[in-house]
Amino acid sequence: MAGVQRPALPAWTRLPGWMRRGHPVVRFETGHWARSRDWRAARGLVWGGSLTFILVPALCAVLFSLQSQFTNPAEAILTLGGVFAVGLALLSTLAVWFSNISASILGASLIARERESQTWAFLKLTNLSALDIAGGKFMALFYTLLGPLRLVTGLRLLALCAGGLTLALTYLASGLSTRELAALFVPLFDQFGLGAGQWLGLGLFGGLATAWIALSWMAEPLFGLLYYGVIGLTMSTFVRSRGAAIVLVFAAHFCLALGLYAPVSQISALFFTPLLASGNQSAALGFVVLTVALQIGLQTLLPWAVMAACALFTVRRVDRLSD
Repeated sequence: MAGVQRPALPAWTRLPGWMRRGHPVVRFETGHWARSRDWRAARGLVWGGSLTFILVPALCAVLFSLQSQFTNPAEAILTLGGVFAVGLALLSTLAVWFSNISASILGASLIARERESQTWAFLKLTNLSALDIAGGKFMALFYTLLGPLRLVTGLRLLALCAGGLTLALTYLASGLSTRELAALFVPLFDQFGLGAGQWLGLGLFGGLATAWIALSWMAEPLFGLLYYGVIGLTMSTFVRSRGAAIVLVFAAHFCLALGLYAPVSQISALFFTPLLASGNQSAALGFVVLTVALQIGLQTLLPWAVMAACALFTVRRVDRLSD
């Protein structure tokens, strides 16, 4: 009804100003990339070329599978469904790679472009805070790459659904009962000499790890956009030109990979060697579970810590950056 006012939302539920599309920095930056012919040409070349490069071989693989002679319906379902699901997964992986490159390049130009064109001093004269400037520019990057992000997430969701449906239809078409299917794994159980309770615990851990991996795989496009965009924005505050910032951001990723992530992963894996050498299968299996959990935790938390540190450093750097 007209004249009826909706109750105002609590303050804690409202997005900060720099996260909204109507924020002046966000609006100006997204408008700049929307008008940029170079960005549109690069986006069309990269995405169009990459999708064509992977779709043509995938189509050839599907046509080859259709011409194959299958001995039973289960084999046909598994082959065709597997090719389709794996093709979608590979396509989404390539798309994530190009999305991360785009986030790095765009992020590296956010502050450096202002300093290169000598407009940074005018931006600092406004009443915008350092968080408004840095956060607004980053959100403009996020909104610019939101379309590819949705596409990649949709491809991955479709790949997971196709894989699950393929396995379910293959099982139904095979005509195997649950007991017959379980009997296929009995030799594996006997080989390791583990009891039913140990295998039940291992299966529970495997199920949880699989669910976590699937969830992480679905969230990878969003995390990649945030991670590579934040590091690009951080590197953009160090130099006065976009070219130097782009070189610096790729050098930063190289240093992080070799100087931080690889050593941490290797150090955590060193604990796995002594128990394998002891020959105690039960202890080794338990340590495998512990090592996998540790690796998953480190690979999840460490990049988030790096991203948070870069974000805090960027806001402080923008606040002190004068020209």
